[in-house]
Amino acid sequence: MRKEYLNGPEVNMVGQVGINFYSGMKSMAFYELWGEKEIFRLLIVQPTANLFTSRFLGKNHLLFLLIVEDDQLIGGFVSLQENMYDQLSGVMQHLNERSVKDLEDLWTQFVKDHYKQLPSEKLV
Repeated sequence: MRKEYLNGPEVNMVGQVGINFYSGMKSMAFYELWGEKEIFRLLIVQPTANLFTSRFLGKNHLLFLLIVEDDQLIGGFVSLQENMYDQLSGVMQHLNERSVKDLEDLWTQFVKDHYKQLPSEKLV
């Protein structure tokens, strides 16, 4: 099934850094990202345009969830209009400063533009 649903390996990489695998579409996408010193397994979920929890989270927000040991999910909502490092530091508190910077660099250099190009709906 891995070959059927995952696109990769080495989808968009410079040396040994970048997107190794990805799957999904804009509503929910999975990325296996190779950073400088670690590999991140990231789920990106696009909330509905009118989502409100304790604050408005619709437009210009994404849910970033890292898949960690034992397939646990850690993360939270990030605003695309705020400083990404600060956003990731707030929702990925289990990561050290270097890991947050690495994840921010991967988002900026590889994932951000790739994610924008994903289809909104499943292509048959």
